[in-house]
Amino acid sequence: MRSEIKRFIQEVAVLHDEMQSGVVASQLLTEEGGNMVVLITSFTSRDECLAFHDSRPYRAFVQKTQHLLVGSFVVKMFTERMGT
Repeated sequence: MRSEIKRFIQEVAVLHDEMQSGVVASQLLTEEGGNMVVLITSFTSRDECLAFHDSRPYRAFVQKTQHLLVGSFVVKMFTERMGT
């Protein structure tokens, strides 16, 4: 499993290199034991995020890593709120 997680991380790096436009930052979290991975990607705008998820490189990434999943990718959009 660890080698598959390592390969997944490499795929994420390649994907973000291909899709630099709009990507501000990303963070990959791996559960202890390596059973779950959470990828958090921040974009400059909602439109950049939507364009990213409609892109050919993103679809290729999903196809290359689909075998690692039990289920399917889940994409959720959040808005950062500064101050209260």
